[in-house]
This record gives sequence, structure tokens and C-alpha cells, in this order.
Amino acid sequence: VGALPFFLPMLWLRYPGPLPLHFWGLLVFVGFCHLGGGILLVRALSSSDLSLCIPMGAFTPVFLLFTAPILTGDLPSTAGIFGALFVFLGSYLLNLPEMKDGIFAPFRALFREPGVRIMLFLAFLWSITCCVDRIAVKRYDLIFWGSAEVTFISLLFLPVLFFNYSFSPVPDRSQVGRLFLIGALNAASFWGYLGALLYAPVYYVICVKRLSILFSILLGRFVFHEVGLGDRLLGGLFMLTGVAIISLYG
Repeated sequence: VGALPFFLPMLWLRYPGPLPLHFWGLLVFVGFCHLGGGILLVRALSSSDLSLCIPMGAFTPVFLLFTAPILTGDLPSTAGIFGALFVFLGSYLLNLPEMKDGIFAPFRALFREPGVRIMLFLAFLWSITCCVDRIAVKRYDLIFWGSAEVTFISLLFLPVLFFNYSFSPVPDRSQVGRLFLIGALNAASFWGYLGALLYAPVYYVICVKRLSILFSILLGRFVFHEVGLGDRLLGGLFMLTGVAIISLYG
């Protein structure tokens, strides 16, 4: 909702006229996926460490090895499968100290985290929505599609916003400032993401996007004082390597 002021003018200026049913189908599908995904993302981050949750996003390109062939007809290569193994190994290393309780203990410790389980589901969901976004930006005007997508998602979130018990109908000036800043950052990142999908294969885009793994691990340690920096950084590097192998050779 905070990003909406940055998209509404473009929606008006780039409106192409009557739109086909295909457009509305893609918009409704992606909108409801992002509505559920946004709510689940907040729940994941509020229940588990940032440095454990965000690395699970590395499984998006792994899931793309299965979803992209269905949606685009692209089949995974041997290198893509090898990259998926790197991501799998990296997830193991995130909880390496737990190995003292058995070889499978790091996985058990990881999946005990509710936020991790949610993020794995979101990684699968994102592997579908990024393919749909790529189809849409190649078939329709990039700016209009992005504006329509964010506007529709914002409309879906409005009931969530107004029915939330902690929502204040008259936010103070500091809340408005934070909302504006978050909205501006979301708008900038979303435009960059859609622009990248227009010019590059989805695997390459997701590879660069997953650099957030390393940033999130560092922010988790130095901003939120989360423990286990060394193991989580090592696991994140393995996961990022796997994403790069999938993106460049898969």
C-alpha cells in the first residue's frame, strides 16, 4: 500500500485500452499469490531468525528446475541439478553445530523453525509467480503491467490493513515517513525486478536477486544480534553458489 502512490500515475498514463481475458487471469493469479505470500512472509520473519528465513529463498531457482519446464518448456540440465545439490548442502550448513546430535540433526533443527517451513513454501510459490511475471512483461507493456500488479495487490491488502486490530486510522508523522520510505524502496526494487525480467532469463534474474541471502545473514547478526554467523554465512555462500550454477549453466 505504501508503494501505491509511485504506481498509480503510471497506471493512468500507460493504460492501453480494453484488455484481454488473459491479462486479467494473470493479474488475479499473481495478486492473490502475493497477498498470501506477503502475509506469510511477515509471519515467517516474526517467528524465526532473519538469517535462517531469507536463505530459504535460494530454493526458488531449485523449484524453477521443476516449474519452468511446465510453464516455459525449459528442461533442467546436469549443471542445474548439481547447483540444486549445492543449495541443499548450504541449507544443511546453516545449523552445522547441531551435527553433534547426529548427521541429520542440522536438518531437524532447521525444520523445527516455523519461519523456515513457511519460507520453503514461499520459495515454491515465487518460482511460479516469477515465471508468470516474465510472461506478462514480455506480452504487455512493462510499466503498465507493473503498475496494475501493484495496484491490484494493494487493493487486496486494504481489508487486511483496516481490519488489523493495531491499525491506527490517523497515523502520526513518523509513521507516514516510514511508510513513504518503505513504499519508495519497494517501488524501486519492483521496477528493477520487472525490468530485469524483460531483458534477461528468469534464472539470471533470480541469481542476482538472491544476493539478499548474504546481506540478510549479515544484517541478522549486526542489527538483530542473531547467533551463528560463521555457520550461517558458510551455508549462505554454498546456497548462493548453487543458485549461480543453476542460473549460469542450468
